[in-house]
Amino acid sequence: MKTNIILALVLMFITTSANASQYNEGVKKCLQQLGYRWTDNAEERINNFNWNNASICTNNVKRKLVDEEYTRLRDFIKENPWYKGPNWKWERYSEYNCSKVWSEEVNTTITLCQKDYYVQ
Repeated sequence: MKTNIILALVLMFITTSANASQYNEGVKKCLQQLGYRWTDNAEERINNFNWNNASICTNNVKRKLVDEEYTRLRDFIKENPWYKGPNWKWERYSEYNCSKVWSEEVNTTITLCQKDYYVQ
């Protein structure tokens, strides 16, 4: 259970430029395979292309990259079962106090966490 939680947390915060460039290359390859014409003017390229087919192809590219990342992280946790994530205390619920707060900026409820500060 702890391993699944760690894996989910790590995956939520991982963004790597290598993954982004692999995804970009995959999208370019999908567009080329589906006959996207780079030489046409922008309006013709956008209006005369089947973006539904492109979305299917690019979704497959993204899914493949995410699967590879999951596999890499699962292998890492199998090799390092002691790894509990940075600054995480499993013995306690959390070292932060969290509360839900309404945010006008994003027009939704957000979770605000803060560390207790004690004055002696």
